[in-house]
Amino acid sequence: METQHIHLLNQEVEKKLGRKILSSSDCYDLSAEIELKLKVRVSFNTLRRFFGLIKSDHKPSIFTLNALSCFCGYSSFDDFENAKNEPHSNTEVIEGSGLLNYLVLLFKNTEVSSIHDATYFSLVQHTIDYISHYPYLIERFQKEIASTKNGQNYYYEIFVHFDKLNSFYGDGLQFYLQKKKDVEAQIFANSLLCFTGWLTESKDEVQKYHSIIMDYTICRSMKPSVCARYYAAQLFYGNAMGVSNDEVVAEGMQYYTSLIPQKDHYNSFYCFEIIWTEALILTGYYEEALFYLDELSINLNKFFPSSIDLPLMEAILLFKAIIYYLEGKKQRALELLGYILPQKFCFLSRQYQTLLYLLLKGTLRNTNSENEQVSHLVRETGFTKLLLLWQNEYVKGDIQDREKFIYTVSKNGQKNTVSSI
Repeated sequence: METQHIHLLNQEVEKKLGRKILSSSDCYDLSAEIELKLKVRVSFNTLRRFFGLIKSDHKPSIFTLNALSCFCGYSSFDDFENAKNEPHSNTEVIEGSGLLNYLVLLFKNTEVSSIHDATYFSLVQHTIDYISHYPYLIERFQKEIASTKNGQNYYYEIFVHFDKLNSFYGDGLQFYLQKKKDVEAQIFANSLLCFTGWLTESKDEVQKYHSIIMDYTICRSMKPSVCARYYAAQLFYGNAMGVSNDEVVAEGMQYYTSLIPQKDHYNSFYCFEIIWTEALILTGYYEEALFYLDELSINLNKFFPSSIDLPLMEAILLFKAIIYYLEGKKQRALELLGYILPQKFCFLSRQYQTLLYLLLKGTLRNTNSENEQVSHLVRETGFTKLLLLWQNEYVKGDIQDREKFIYTVSKNGQKNTVSSI
């Protein structure tokens, strides 16, 4: 049992959880998520010792190491060690071709009976988890499955890896665009790339992808989620350029009120309402966003598969809490904050949603205990816009209050100190 591997497992667990383990509350959350996922219990104090929050002269037990390795998607700690021992050389890449071919075949040769097939949903999720352990294969994997129907439909369109928009998933969208040329696909992928530009404060990228999107026109036969992204991209463009978005908001409402909800509209976490609500909140249309959240709550039990409804409920609570805070209803926002369980956030957007959650939590509870967590998440995702947005638009109070939180974030390889709250 090498100390190096234990340290690597420490990092892997934090990566899986979506944030660093810096406090006792983080250990509580991790313990709860391990029990929820694996049906085994790793005690709170064991985790505190493992992450160095309390001193211990003893190495972690094999039970603890196996449980944490399984939490990260490995079969055991031995499996984790074997994966980390490999040098990722050119020889390994060649040897990895068998693994790559197998993963690609899961998308190429698997017949899926229904878009709501829970078994295939689970298979795709496990594949996404598994491939993340082999970064040297990700580019080739994404390129290969971009040519397959299941890869396009599931990996790219349904399982939008939001946390990795500014990383490998965003790169993979370029392969997707090369292989799927229809209008709906072009709007879908370019709108996500436009959003990435907005999140990373790249005005040039926002303009570039917005210009591409505006060459297309949506129609009634398109998925509502794609139409939501079409309108959302216009909101982000208008916000970045400093122009009014009122007309776009009205067009979005006109489209939505003419829409007849159907089960096929809700085969993904990213349905029309959640995409559009998110864009409205981020660009300052809070009352309008609350309307769509209420609509989403009504449709939740009618149309959504069980694999989606739990993380979606957490997103609804988070967005509502943010809206209530922004509307000056601090007590109501605090109440909702108490119900939110970050460990239940969608695994594809856990870092992004946790970042929003921590910013809101720090503001409502007037504490700076989450500074390091926030800095870490901003560096991991590259979503610097969220931090600046919170500082400039969302934070209420006098200048002294604002200076309570100082977040140091890394952008373009340099350190930038950003005052917040």
